[in-house]
Amino acid sequence: MNTPKLRELQNSILSAFETRFGTINRGLKSVYRTISQVLAGEIRLVYLYGGAIQRNVFADLADSEINGGTLERFGRAKLGRDPFPASQGVYLVDVAGSIGGIIRAGIVFRAGNGFNYVNETNLTLIATTGQITVRALTAGLDARLTALDVINSTEPILNVDGRAVVSQETETPLSAENTEDYRAKIMLAFRTESMGGASGDYRLWSADAQGVEKVYPYVGTPGTINLYVEATTIDSTDGFGTPSNTILTNVEAVCRVDPDTTLNDNDRTRLPMGVFEFNVLPVLPLAVDLVVSGYTGNTVEAQTAITTALDAYLKTIRPYIAGVDRFDSSSLSEQRLIGVVADALPIEYNFTSLALSVNGTPTSIYTFTFANIPRVGTINVTV
Repeated sequence: MNTPKLRELQNSILSAFETRFGTINRGLKSVYRTISQVLAGEIRLVYLYGGAIQRNVFADLADSEINGGTLERFGRAKLGRDPFPASQGVYLVDVAGSIGGIIRAGIVFRAGNGFNYVNETNLTLIATTGQITVRALTAGLDARLTALDVINSTEPILNVDGRAVVSQETETPLSAENTEDYRAKIMLAFRTESMGGASGDYRLWSADAQGVEKVYPYVGTPGTINLYVEATTIDSTDGFGTPSNTILTNVEAVCRVDPDTTLNDNDRTRLPMGVFEFNVLPVLPLAVDLVVSGYTGNTVEAQTAITTALDAYLKTIRPYIAGVDRFDSSSLSEQRLIGVVADALPIEYNFTSLALSVNGTPTSIYTFTFANIPRVGTINVTV
């Protein structure tokens, strides 16, 4: 629905008055102009409300409920859930003190990043060292800790050193699912018909696991399914899509059993009976390197522009799963990259040649399959 501007509505209303009543004399024209302005504002509101209603009829354009839309309603109908909230990280922490020292559950520790962590386990030291489990009180990646990070107790603990050191991360924190990722999974559910174990089902099932961007199912030996999992950029371990062990564990869980506890047990089983071995594996991002030669402009600016354009383009190159993907976008070619680079650079400059390497091997075309997905590697621009 095209929403006219206020001035267009006002002129249209004023013109309608003149058509109905003839030429309006100067004394009344200001009155009719004021009436036209008021009516134009009200009619524009009707257009805006109508546009919002029209936009929220279908999931592809629907607004989130916080903005008065219906997106979550579609999600509850097709996915059976709202967008995933951010999750908290859980960590094993090394503590030290005297034998018999007690660390009770509920004691809060504070890290150098400014976030707090609560002890989940009662511990009585039977040696001078021990381990406790702490959970971040703040969900999401901002409060994430890494091994050897130091946290300090916010209150004195008798016979226990208040300084503790993170040993390992046992549950990886995940960011909240953003609106567009949630929308994409809803659209996938609309477009993919459940087939009791077909390739598309693994995409649908994996949408019930937080932090998943996409999965790529392949049949191995008879009775074997290898499912390669790509994480969202923000939840990946490397920023390129490599999933954490937490994500892989969650994907396997939702592919085996429907997380909807309102169903009876017989209806929750997902894996087909013929699947005897189910392997959930991480994707392997391969570096895509470019050498652009003979450039006539500023090479530093060109490198930045090419990196941005290449990153956006490589996100569209993924392994092709027959019967699920509508288009085969698994091949990366030198010829197509010439167009991507040319579009990214100012029109007044040009270059003479482009060389492509994938995972350190020069090539003119590369097809990504199984675990392999592309990522931006080294971009060199020379004069």
